Amino acid sequence: MKVLLTGATGFLGSHVLQELVKQNIYMVVLKRSFSNDYRIRKLRSGYTSYDIDRVSLSEIFEKESKIDAVIHCATSYGRQNEEVSDIFQTNVCFPLRLLEIASCYNTDIFINTDTFFCKMTTPNGYMQSYVLSKKQFKDWGRLFAGSEKIKFVNLQLEHLYGEGDDDSKFTSYVVNSCLSNVEKIDLTDGEQLRDFVYIEDVVSAFKKVLFSKEKITGYNEYEVGYGKAVKVKDFVNTVKQETKSITKLNFGALPYRKNEILYSQADITKLRELGWVPKYDIQAGVRAYLSRLKSIKC
Repeated sequence: MKVLLTGATGFLGSHVLQELVKQNIYMVVLKRSFSNDYRIRKLRSGYTSYDIDRVSLSEIFEKESKIDAVIHCATSYGRQNEEVSDIFQTNVCFPLRLLEIASCYNTDIFINTDTFFCKMTTPNGYMQSYVLSKKQFKDWGRLFAGSEKIKFVNLQLEHLYGEGDDDSKFTSYVVNSCLSNVEKIDLTDGEQLRDFVYIEDVVSAFKKVLFSKEKITGYNEYEVGYGKAVKVKDFVNTVKQETKSITKLNFGALPYRKNEILYSQADITKLRELGWVPKYDIQAGVRAYLSRLKSIKC
């Protein structure tokens, strides 16, 4: 099998790449020439990379001949004050062109990474552009799948966490702060319910869909999470407990964000029907996270 992957230098994409290389799948990686590849630098073989700002997508498909699947993990959140047009280019125009070319070159399936944030009915701030762009591309995927030229799978991820994520992310911030024993962490009341899903479970979901592509037809959506919503407060307390931190957790110091999602939980019924089962509840996931952080530092 030959798989094309976008976003391989990011958190999720790097984990997907490492796992599929272990499975002896030939990987074609798309990145920018200026991308920081520190997450995948240790992989010496198992993939070929192309700089998409130096070579066209059609050239890549022509050179690689038959690409069996595309896994699209690249995204722009808009957190760095990107222009709306840049977010649209990254989240709609680029993957749409990739989907179009993949269809022309008889790729079997396009696996798209979506987010639980798309459940927001009234997003605010940078989330407005991000959520809108994700919803728009999903609709394009449905249109292409309807033409029967390519299968399209939309994976809607819940609150993903794990080693290698950006330090600015909430889960990483909490873990790093507790490990450093900072004096205190100011938090909301923490009553929001989230479906926290560990990176290894998410990667196994991608793998299950990829290996089940012969069973899949047309357009499909799968929600990816542990399948149980827990309080944000419980996640934070678990991190403090597992790190044995002396950091004070200052719940209630911050207000909820405008239009905060107060409940989100994945319905994993469809993924279970494919044979996928998540392994990591919060405690197991946090323990694995901390263990792997320790091994990386060593």
